[in-house]
Amino acid sequence: MTNHSVKIDSFSFMRRSRIFAIQALFQFEFYDSNKPIDTIISELYDIYKEDFAESDIKKIINTELIEKLIDTAIKQKKEIFNIFSPFLNQNWQAEDISLNLNIILRLASAEIINTTTDLPIIINEYIEITKVYESSKEARFINSILEQIGTTTRKNTKKTSLSPSQVK
Repeated sequence: MTNHSVKIDSFSFMRRSRIFAIQALFQFEFYDSNKPIDTIISELYDIYKEDFAESDIKKIINTELIEKLIDTAIKQKKEIFNIFSPFLNQNWQAEDISLNLNIILRLASAEIINTTTDLPIIINEYIEITKVYESSKEARFINSILEQIGTTTRKNTKKTSLSPSQVK
């Protein structure tokens, strides 16, 4: 992570939700799937409720979106890898990407293929989230891959994301 001082409560409801999904999936992968995802999600819900001094988790994050993205990212892991692998450098495979970037790509891909959220919103959200965990270089990488995923998985889509020079 490059920005340790960022406070989760400074993010919008939807960005917090996406970050929550990243945190949960990261823990699931870090524990090599030995800790059930439901346990991880429940523990994170408790942390968020305590941090926000709010007993209703649905006032803090979009639990429906989180569960949909995580479920897709876990159950369709190979299919999602197959979606973004063609856009990687020929010397790279999905498994070669850092765990952070891999999870960001998986969740963003899950959101692109399973929601009707506007593509520019999804891409720009994950660019900004990437900047929290990584550098601008990785954010440009995420931008490039998601743009290609979006244009191939959503028919009749215009160019939607930021140009590389706009990603700082």
